[in-house]
Amino acid sequence: MLQILLLISMVESYKTPAVRHPFSHLQDLDVHDDGQKKASFIQKPALKLRGLPYLVTNDDIIQFFHGFGLIEDSVKIGKMANEKLTGEACVLFENTEDAKMAYNDRYKQYIGTRFIELF
Repeated sequence: MLQILLLISMVESYKTPAVRHPFSHLQDLDVHDDGQKKASFIQKPALKLRGLPYLVTNDDIIQFFHGFGLIEDSVKIGKMANEKLTGEACVLFENTEDAKMAYNDRYKQYIGTRFIELF
């Protein structure tokens, strides 16, 4: 079975046209010997962040979760079609324990002057 990692445009794959889906680029496509294709998503624990400053950067979020097993290249900040930030983001963690520890330690903590909700 051949594994092909698809890089899918976040704008094209999201259901609502105004917001980009943060993890659409992580879709795996399995191509079987008989030519059938089967899509599946990489299984990693994720947290959604809400309440982010509108000028937040990936580095800000990486620093916020420093020491919690964050997969640094998984940080995806939500953007509207006009490229303005939505105040939301999603991140992936190496394992469930890291995600739980990050949630317990970082829920309602601050980035700048904004407290961050985690889901």
